[in-house]
Amino acid sequence: MGRYRWRLVSATDSDNQIITELSRPGFPVVANFGYRFNDEYHVGFSAYCNGVGGPYTLTPDHILLIGSGPQTMMGCGPKREAAEDKIRALEQSSRSQLTLTQLANGNVDDSSLPYYLLIQKMATGETLIWKNSALIDK
Repeated sequence: MGRYRWRLVSATDSDNQIITELSRPGFPVVANFGYRFNDEYHVGFSAYCNGVGGPYTLTPDHILLIGSGPQTMMGCGPKREAAEDKIRALEQSSRSQLTLTQLANGNVDDSSLPYYLLIQKMATGETLIWKNSALIDK
């Protein structure tokens, strides 16, 4: 997970309804896993304005546990702020089940990359689907 930047491509609530705050064209949400901060691995989420995240642990049975961490609080406009507020509410201090799937077809963002979907089923019932979009470090 840590070798890629992940872009949110689908977000549904526990009733399988689209989460509007996370599904607006022009306001993409991204995640970066695996950066080190204070001797812990952290994940960061952003809608390209503020950052939110925290330390995480991935268990052998693919349970992702995310703690609470620092965040920035710049004014970014109501739609972008709504996206960041929603991803913070979902991800900080959360528990989710992860499933990673490699698709056979090429990655539409970069044909030199494999094409992965990371499905995150939150303990609260939401489902987030992330796509690898670019290598962080080659």
